[in-house]
Amino acid sequence: GGAAYVAGALVAVLVAHAGRRLAARGRPRLAPTPHRGSLAQQRRRTSCAAGEAKFDPVGDEGPKFAVWTAKRKEVPELLSAWKAAATNDTQREYFEALSALEIPKGWVLWALADVASTENKLGGFYFLPPCDVQALVFLEPVDERRSNVQHVAANPAKLGAALTDTVQNWIESLKPKQAVIQRPAELDLFDFAVLSGKQGSGGAQVSQGL
Repeated sequence: GGAAYVAGALVAVLVAHAGRRLAARGRPRLAPTPHRGSLAQQRRRTSCAAGEAKFDPVGDEGPKFAVWTAKRKEVPELLSAWKAAATNDTQREYFEALSALEIPKGWVLWALADVASTENKLGGFYFLPPCDVQALVFLEPVDERRSNVQHVAANPAKLGAALTDTVQNWIESLKPKQAVIQRPAELDLFDFAVLSGKQGSGGAQVSQGL
């Protein structure tokens, strides 16, 4: 079926690319950023002036990422724009295959951006987009202990240390849930580090099946 074809295309793109990229890049893994306590303990609600985005940061200083839910209907256009900005054929093929994916109902599309790019220069969960999307995470909630990171994509024009740290910090904020990265080679497409803590410790885990 269509979904199987798209899944096969994604795997083909990644398998062809992952070997040489992962072998060539021996980057050390980034150290996890500590989570600043539970949402119930440290939530601060802030309402911006009319016309500004609303946000709900967690912790005394707020997290080091801006996050909001992306609208499914806007994803194909977004991926098409990122494809146009791609720096190599592998990225272009990946964006094309991902844009054809039929997203299951249970998945959540998380939009991420670095804090400096937001109008208020504050991190947290936004109810309205505070700036352009810089990265997309296709997250499949499994149960109260685990979520699967099914796909990751990012704007090639925004790649760099700031966006890498943004993705890292957001994944770490999911603790105590484990975020299992189903296709770790996708992270290498965008020069994102793979975070893998000890089994059961929360944070990011790399799927053992891939």
